[in-house]
Amino acid sequence: MTSGRNYVRASEDNVNKALYYLWMHGIATGFKESDFAVVETPRGTTVYLKDVKNCYTLPPSKARNRLHDMDTKTVLRMFDLAIRYTPRIALGLYFQIFGGLRYAEVVSLDYNKIHFNLGDNANAVYVDIADTDLRPDLRRGFLSRAKKNRKQQIIYIPELFDQLYELNIKLTAKGFSNAVFINANGNAMTEASYAGYFRKLKKHLIDSLKKDSDFRVRNYGISLESIEWGTHIGRGIYSNLVAEVAKTSAEIARARGDSSQDSSLPYLSDNSKTRTLIIENVQKLINERPTKLGEIND
Repeated sequence: MTSGRNYVRASEDNVNKALYYLWMHGIATGFKESDFAVVETPRGTTVYLKDVKNCYTLPPSKARNRLHDMDTKTVLRMFDLAIRYTPRIALGLYFQIFGGLRYAEVVSLDYNKIHFNLGDNANAVYVDIADTDLRPDLRRGFLSRAKKNRKQQIIYIPELFDQLYELNIKLTAKGFSNAVFINANGNAMTEASYAGYFRKLKKHLIDSLKKDSDFRVRNYGISLESIEWGTHIGRGIYSNLVAEVAKTSAEIARARGDSSQDSSLPYLSDNSKTRTLIIENVQKLINERPTKLGEIND
């Protein structure tokens, strides 16, 4: 479907060409040759009126209708489905949602970059984020890099993290490297591979929601099917989890690992109190669930 802006511009081109044609054939008066600019383009000849007052206003550019958040119950359902259908990225999903990592940063992790501080749940896990290409054998294995080298605190929810970490250890036991995320062939996972697993998970999530007995959940599934979202959703969910308990945009910027506060302004920290509140909120929902994590009738 043609956008409003493209429609206006196409109409303008047609009008200019028509006026030029009429002038060339002596039908349209009031113009002279210097009023027109004839430009050759790869698609053919384009005609412009050099000096004409705009008598129209271009419609504003349509912002992408992109999803940036998801309610926590749906997040937990997504983990259920990840454990069942896409276990190779289940822990990566955790790092994104509860650590704010970009998916390129996730696939750059090796086990030496995961650190534990046992006995202190609010500060129990952090990872080293740095530019690392775990697939130098591929020219296009890693297309992007960490935007900021840093130590990134991960919100530690024992009921969820421990299960996912143990699952990931089993999946990588026979891998050919120390990479945290590997593909079915035992090689370090590329960004494209991670994104492919995520698309599979997204489909399972939408299908599961659309089959729910609650019509409100079914409608939510339909809405998720019609809106744009991908791996970025993890970082968005993290931002909004922090926003519920953070006080300033600077706190969120620190929590997300941003160099600038500007990129965190849409969300409203990096302190133990904030992480503790988030842990308590998620644990409450986990404890209220009728089934254990990973068990879902979809």
